[in-house]
Amino acid sequence: TFYKTMVSTYFGGFMTLGWASDNHELVATLDTAVITQRLNQANIGTLQYYTPAEHVASFSLPQFVLDILATA
Repeated sequence: TFYKTMVSTYFGGFMTLGWASDNHELVATLDTAVITQRLNQANIGTLQYYTPAEHVASFSLPQFVLDILATA
């Protein structure tokens, strides 16, 4: 599957990146509560960009990307 993320050195704002997993459903559909729990367990402190909501939203692609993927 694909997801989008901000890349500050990339002109235009965001990039789509490929994601590969043996368990696509788990990766792309994690609940924000599960992600929050995992983030807290990682104990990595305050982050400037990443949030559990941002993680979930990253797998929601804009329509023009969906159109491109549909024709590929």
